[in-house]
Amino acid sequence: MKQNINIEAEGSELILKNKAGDYVIIPKKYRTEVQGMIKEGCHGCIDSLVETLPIASQYAQDGSWFPNWLNPKNWGVTDYSDKSDFNTAYSTARTSGEKEFLFDGKRYSTAMKPVAGDVIQKREDFEPINNWAATNAAGGERRQETYGNLGDLYAYFAGQPLKSNALHYSNYKPTNSKDPNAQYIAVKDDKFINEVLENYDRVFNKKELLEGEKEINSNTWAVSGYTRPTTQQLNKQKQSGKSGDLFYEKGKDHVSNAIGRYFLSKSKDDRGDYISYYDIFDRGSGKSDSKGLLTAPFEIYDRIYTKDYGDGKQKRMYYTDKELSKLDINKKDFDTLALQRELSNRGYKLPKSTKQDGSFDGIWGDETKNALLEYRKSQNKSKQ
Repeated sequence: MKQNINIEAEGSELILKNKAGDYVIIPKKYRTEVQGMIKEGCHGCIDSLVETLPIASQYAQDGSWFPNWLNPKNWGVTDYSDKSDFNTAYSTARTSGEKEFLFDGKRYSTAMKPVAGDVIQKREDFEPINNWAATNAAGGERRQETYGNLGDLYAYFAGQPLKSNALHYSNYKPTNSKDPNAQYIAVKDDKFINEVLENYDRVFNKKELLEGEKEINSNTWAVSGYTRPTTQQLNKQKQSGKSGDLFYEKGKDHVSNAIGRYFLSKSKDDRGDYISYYDIFDRGSGKSDSKGLLTAPFEIYDRIYTKDYGDGKQKRMYYTDKELSKLDINKKDFDTLALQRELSNRGYKLPKSTKQDGSFDGIWGDETKNALLEYRKSQNKSKQ
């Protein structure tokens, strides 16, 4: 027998129902904003807003609302709602050694918010069912063999153990991000970053497009991480009369296949010119299992900064002038490999720090230290 549920809204409130059959009442003050989210199809935006609303257990029998701190379950948990924003409340609670805290009527854990820049050891926001289906969703060993370090994207997707240190909590957010508490994943893998830069040069500079790629606006393109042939390659193939599929022409060495299609943009901020990449990692469907227990989509975003070092070409920038001047050579709390690459970009030769394959060794030694000091000395002279 079907049960009828009567839910009453007042004034200009909205009543929404999700696929799971749960109802939510949207207050009048959010009505226009939520209607816009519905129109844009931004269901994640609606979910983020709903999470900030009081739940049914926070209402008295007469319909009046009572704050979360009156709930006996929250007694002994410090309320930081007097702080200006969530990040300040979180930082204060964590510094004070609080395991949990209240903010705007909602209870949070200080262990749940990742620290930007940190290597991801495990997924904090999703607990899967640890069984064969979850392991299969991650792709297992096959993903690691095919995509190398980026195989961890699939492991993170299914809440499984990560095997590399390629995934980090991003230091950046898209400029149009609407959720101040959203956390994005950055891929710190040289091969992947080089492929992003190659895609940027191919699309923005050479105008060589792959099938299905399109311009979103003058600064953003929807590009393909796949190794599909370009239009020029296809035309040459047709002219030669040869047949055969050029799809995945680089095979498993092309790690961007792990992501597939993504958005590639160029912009500028206080740190300089940058190229950014963005993707919702959902294996195409955007869906998990029917109960959402096996997999959970997540967002990937990071910025790759570039600089013209005097030859008219944009190269990857690892440290700005200001950052180089502030590196503490005594603490050595910086990335030595990135420093060596930056010094090389600026014309400093580091033969003792260069391996046989031409790459730098990432070891802090006198050669790297002296090159940094020489750079600082030259900068001081130029200011005099």
